[in-house]
Amino acid sequence: MKKTVFIFLVFSTIPILSISCGYHLLNSGRYCSLPYKSISIPIVKSPSSDLLFESEFTQMLRSEFLRYSDIRLLDSKRADAILHVQVQNIRLVSAGYKIKRYNTLGSEYLYETTSGRLLKLTLNMSLIERNTKKVVWEKECISETAYLYMGDDPLENSEGLRKALIEIASRIARMAYQLTLERF
Repeated sequence: MKKTVFIFLVFSTIPILSISCGYHLLNSGRYCSLPYKSISIPIVKSPSSDLLFESEFTQMLRSEFLRYSDIRLLDSKRADAILHVQVQNIRLVSAGYKIKRYNTLGSEYLYETTSGRLLKLTLNMSLIERNTKKVVWEKECISETAYLYMGDDPLENSEGLRKALIEIASRIARMAYQLTLERF
């Protein structure tokens, strides 16, 4: 009787284990749903007049894929898939103010300056198979924000703007990586 129950349990659990919930373990460096061996990340398109904006943003995207995956980065003519990133809108919004008081000839003046701003980017991203032109995934109207301090020195302000851009670009790069390679 015990042997029959044991055999019944063994044969009833085998189908249950083979019909799993869809999760399965993979070796590191392998991805379950991406059949591509290479990807192209062309320069990010944006309405910015800053010459370094697009190159720094693109560099963040490329370094994310190089750092965490074994997928090769190739040019658009040879890669299996192409990651397109298009910045739609760039805005700097005042977020903090400083007020300085000046007393001149018995009169008091208040002078307001901006002490902090928010850099807001809105962008679209998509991954497209090169041969079939099929859209693998697409995200539109992605909005990211970073805070930057503003002072009296224009060089420090431009460096703060650059750091805010890199912060946003790293978040977008992480998102693109996850959408592309960590799909279930």
